[in-house]
Amino acid sequence: MFDTIFGLPLHPLVVHAVVVFLPLGAAAVLVAAVWPKFRRWAGPLPLIVAVAGTALVPVATNSGQFLKTAIGADQNPAVQQHASLGDLMLWWGIGLVVAAALVYWLHRQTRPASSSGQTPKQAVVIAIIAVAAVAGIGTLVHVVRVGDSGSRAAWGSVTEAAE
Repeated sequence: MFDTIFGLPLHPLVVHAVVVFLPLGAAAVLVAAVWPKFRRWAGPLPLIVAVAGTALVPVATNSGQFLKTAIGADQNPAVQQHASLGDLMLWWGIGLVVAAALVYWLHRQTRPASSSGQTPKQAVVIAIIAVAAVAGIGTLVHVVRVGDSGSRAAWGSVTEAAE
């Protein structure tokens, strides 16, 4: 199942979707956490984007395992490092989804039509902002780390020859 689509390896195609959705979700969660007007405008959108990006991570890692075996790169240290970092991406994605859910909860609690009539305490808002900052920034950094290791694994010999 995780091999090719139209003759192209599935891994680089899916990875590009992850590289779009997770940073977009991280940015949206961060902005929604600290900017109430954006949070009201965006509603569930940061949560939807974070879930979509995180859902694609297992597809990317499974297709990457297939590609690694198909090209015989099981013993390549650069590919092994990339695979190890890629396996951690799911955890950052889950953290981002949790942060997005908290931000969406905050949105629901602070909107004018809220049935509770009470706004969350300042400490709760600050805690949600902190969780969103850690998950959002951590996700962004880890996407860059995984992408960098993947490009070095794929193109390292080409760039070394050019130097």
